[in-house]
Amino acid sequence: MRYLLVLACFAVVLSATACTFDDGDETSDDSAIAVAGKDIILDIGVARLEISGVNVGAGTGQIPEGSKVKLEIEDYNISGRKVYSPVVRVRITQGGSAVTGINLNPAAQLEISYDFNAAIADGNGQGDITLLKIDGTTETEINYTALTPADDADYTVVYPGRLRANFTSFSRFAVTDGGSGGTTLPSVTALTGTTSTVLTATLFQLADTGAVFNVTVALPTALTTTPPTTVSMNDASLDASMPTDPNNRGITVQTGGVTYTTDAPAGSVSFQLDVFTGTGSSGSMVGTVVEQGGSATLLINFTFTTGTAGANALGGTVTDIAGRRTLNLQDGGGTEQFVVLMPDTFPNLALDPITFDDSTYDTGNPTDPAGRIVTVTSGGETFSSDVPTIGSVTITFTSFDSGTLVGAGTITGTVVSATPNLKTLNYTFTTTAGGGGGGGTSSFTSGTPVVINGTDVADECAVCLDLFSGDYMTVWLSDVGTTNRTLEMAQIDSGTLAMVGSQLPFEPTAALDPAGGLGVAGDDVQNLCIVGATGGSATTDTAVAVFYFFDQSSPALNVEVNLGTGTAPRVVYHEGEDTFVVAWQSGTDVMVQAFTFDGVAVDTAHTAVTGGTLKGLSCYSGSPSSIPDEALITADDGSGIVGQYLTVSTGVLNGTNFDLSTSLSGGISAWDEVGEQYLVIFQQLVSGFFTSQVVLALAPGTTVPLGTTLTLAAAAEPTQSCSGDVGALFADPGANIYPVDSSGAGPAMVATGLFGSFTGLNIDTTTNGGAVAGAGSGGYVLIAATGATGITAIPLTLTP
Repeated sequence: MRYLLVLACFAVVLSATACTFDDGDETSDDSAIAVAGKDIILDIGVARLEISGVNVGAGTGQIPEGSKVKLEIEDYNISGRKVYSPVVRVRITQGGSAVTGINLNPAAQLEISYDFNAAIADGNGQGDITLLKIDGTTETEINYTALTPADDADYTVVYPGRLRANFTSFSRFAVTDGGSGGTTLPSVTALTGTTSTVLTATLFQLADTGAVFNVTVALPTALTTTPPTTVSMNDASLDASMPTDPNNRGITVQTGGVTYTTDAPAGSVSFQLDVFTGTGSSGSMVGTVVEQGGSATLLINFTFTTGTAGANALGGTVTDIAGRRTLNLQDGGGTEQFVVLMPDTFPNLALDPITFDDSTYDTGNPTDPAGRIVTVTSGGETFSSDVPTIGSVTITFTSFDSGTLVGAGTITGTVVSATPNLKTLNYTFTTTAGGGGGGGTSSFTSGTPVVINGTDVADECAVCLDLFSGDYMTVWLSDVGTTNRTLEMAQIDSGTLAMVGSQLPFEPTAALDPAGGLGVAGDDVQNLCIVGATGGSATTDTAVAVFYFFDQSSPALNVEVNLGTGTAPRVVYHEGEDTFVVAWQSGTDVMVQAFTFDGVAVDTAHTAVTGGTLKGLSCYSGSPSSIPDEALITADDGSGIVGQYLTVSTGVLNGTNFDLSTSLSGGISAWDEVGEQYLVIFQQLVSGFFTSQVVLALAPGTTVPLGTTLTLAAAAEPTQSCSGDVGALFADPGANIYPVDSSGAGPAMVATGLFGSFTGLNIDTTTNGGAVAGAGSGGYVLIAATGATGITAIPLTLTP
C-alpha cells in the first residue's frame, strides 16, 4: 500500500470532518537550519517535530551546526499492514550528505496524526495501534503506554487521533495496525527474583518459573527513588569500557545458552519500574536485546516482581595451611559450591565483617597470603568476588574457634561470572575442621602453560610417565581422520614441556568417541596401551584398547583389541610383571583383564564387581621396597566403595570384593610412592548435608584401611589422579588439585592444594577435567584438552 492512497482518503475524510488531524500548516514538508542553542520546531500539520537546542553542536550524537533538518511526507510502501497515516520522514543533511550517528539527549518529541475513526472501524483499539519506525529494512514497533513513554520504545496519546513519542534518532514513521508482516511481541512472561545494591547501582536478578529466561538489570540507584519511572536501555546507555560509570544502565538476558544484551546498536528496551520499596519491586521490560558478540535479536516482553532473597544454609569445612584459610561450603542439595580463601588471621577476635572484592585479591599473585576471594559454582557457571565495582561480598562470622575451626556466620553480597551474569548471595553457614597437613616449607605451584599443539582439535586427552625417557607421553582424541577420529600421540619433555620429535597420529578401526573417555599407560620401551570407547553407554557401546609402539624411528600398531560391550575404560602398567591391566564398565558390571606389552591377553576378562560402577584402577609405580603382584580395582556398588585385587601375573582375581567405605560415592584411587600404599577417595556427609571428599590409605594386599582418614578441602569429586615421587595428586574437573601422601598413621596433605579458578588451571573443556601425571623430582604436569585450540601442558611442582 502506498501513502498516496491514504492521502486521498485523508482529503475526503477531512472535508467531512470525520478525522481528527491537526490542521497545522497544511504543507507536505518543513525544514530548518540547525543553530547552536536554538530549538528546532517543524510542523507540517499531520506531524510536528521539536528538538531541543542543546542537541545542536559538535559533540558525539549531536546535530552539526549548519546542517539541515527536514520533516516531510514521503511516498513509501509499507507491506503487510493497514496504514492509517502518511509516511513521515525526518532527514538531517549537511552539504547534501546524510548526517549519521545521531543520538539525541534529551530526545526529540514527534507528534503524528492518523485516521482514528478508520482504525476503530477496523476493530483496532489504542493498544492495537503501532507507531512504526522504519530504519532501512528494520521495522520497530512503538507501542502504546498510558504512563510516561520511554524514549524510542513507547508512545502516548495527545488526544484521539494524535500520537506523541520521544526519539533519540530519526527515520521514517507511520501509524499502522499490528500487521501480518510486522514484528509482534511475544506473550508476556512473568519473572521473579531479587534486588541488591552495589555502590551506586541497583541490580535486579530475575528468572521465569521454568528458568527459560535469566535476566539481569543494572541501573543507577538514583533512578529507583521516584517510581513510577521509565528507563531506556540501549547501546548509548552503557559504556562497556567504563564499567564503573555511575550512569551505566543495561539489561542482560540469557536463554537457550545464548546471552543477549541491550549494549548493541540494535538493542532497545523500555524498563518500566512501577514499584520500588528497597528489595520489593515490580514493573515490566519490553523491547529488543541483541546476541552478545553476534547479531541475532530477541524480542522480550516481561513483567517482574522482586522480594528479599531467602537465607539458604551452607555447610562445610575450614582448612588452615601455610598461612591461608580455606572454606569449602555447599548447600544441602549440592547445587551450589563455595570456595573462600583468606589469611588465617581472619576472622579476628572481634569477629569483624570481612570484605571480598576486586581490591582484596591479586590474580597476578594468587599465592599472596594477604589475598582473599570468594568463588561460587552454581548451575555450571562460576562466579567471583574479584570483579571491579560489581563484585562485593561480606562474610560475617557469628562464632569461630581458631583451634577447632568450628564456626558459623552469614554471607551477603554479589558475585559475577565471565558471561557476565550476576548472583546475589544471602546465606547462613556452619563449618567444621577440614583436612590438615602441609605447611612449613611445603609448596605446590603451577608454572607457565605451554601449548603443545594449538591447531589440532582435542576433545579428550590422557597422559602418563614415559618410563623409557623419563618424559611424559600425551595422547588426545582429535576430530580428524579418514573414517574415524585419530589418536594423536606426542612425547613431552618433562623439563621444558616441549614436544620431543614428531607428533604421531593413528586412526583406529573403532570409532572412538570423547564420551567414552580416554586413558594411556606405557611400558619401559615406549609400548603404549591407549584405551577408549565408541561412546558413553555401558550397554550399547564398545570399549577398545590400542597397543601401539611409539618409537619415532619405527612406530607401529601392535594390535587393536575389542574389549567388549562397555565404556569408560582405565589402564595401568605393572612394571614388575611387564603387564598392562585394563578395567571398564560393561552394563552394570565392572570388567578387568590383563595384557602383555603387545596386547596378548594374559587371561580372559573377569567380572571384578557385579552391580557396580568403575571408579578407580591403580597399581604400584616407582621403586617400592617390595613389589606387590597386584592391581587394585575400586567401584561404587550402590552401598559404598568396594575394592577388588587382581593378580597381575596371572590375570586372575584375588579373593572377593571388600568394603572400603559405606559413605556415599567417590572411589578414585592412586598409588602413593612415598608411603607405598594405595590412596582411595570416598565421600561422606559433614554437618548433615555438606558432601566432603575423604581419603583413606590401604596397604598392598590388605582390605582394612590404615590409620585415620584425611578430609580434603574439596567440594567437588576428583576425577583424575596420578602417582609421583613426593605424593599422589587428585584433581577435579575444575582443576582443583590436592597433593596427598600416606604413612602408617594414614594419609596427609603434602602441601596446600591448587585451585583452578584462581590459578588459571581450569582450561580443560572436557567433563572429567585435565589429565595429570608425575615424572619424578617433584615434577608433575596437567594436560588440558581445550577443544579447537588443541592441547596445553601446565607444569606443576610439589616440594614436600
